[in-house]
Amino acid sequence: MSPIYEDKELKHDLEEQEEEMVEQGCGVCGGCGGFCGFVDRNRVLTILIFAAIGVGVGVGLSFWEPEDAESKKVAMQWIGLIGDLFLRSLKCFVLPLVFVNVIISVVEMMGVGKASSIGWTVIGLYLTTTVM
Repeated sequence: MSPIYEDKELKHDLEEQEEEMVEQGCGVCGGCGGFCGFVDRNRVLTILIFAAIGVGVGVGLSFWEPEDAESKKVAMQWIGLIGDLFLRSLKCFVLPLVFVNVIISVVEMMGVGKASSIGWTVIGLYLTTTVM
C-alpha cells in the first residue's frame, strides 16, 4: 500500500467515527447541540457566564455564616487549593513561553544589530517581574 492510500483510508475512518459520534449525540463534538455545542458557538458568553458564577460563589461564601466556624475555614481551604493549583499550572505554562519568546526576540534583534539597550532592558524587566 502506498502512504497516500493509507492516509485516505485513515481520513475516511476518522470521518466515519465523527459521523457516528454526531448521530449518537455524544455532546463532545458539538454536532449534537448539547452543552458542548453551546460552548463552541458562544465562547465569549460562556466565559462571562462562568466568571459571573465564580463571582457569585465568592460573594455567597463571604456572606456564609455556618454554625461551626471551622467548616467555613475548611471549605475556604479546599476552594483556595483549587485556585492555587490553577495559578501554579498557569505559571508553569505561561512563564516558560514568555521567557523563550523574549530570548528569541533578543537573539533576532542581535542579528539585526539593535539589541544593545532594548534587549537588556526587556530581560531586566522580565526578571524583575518574575522575581516579584
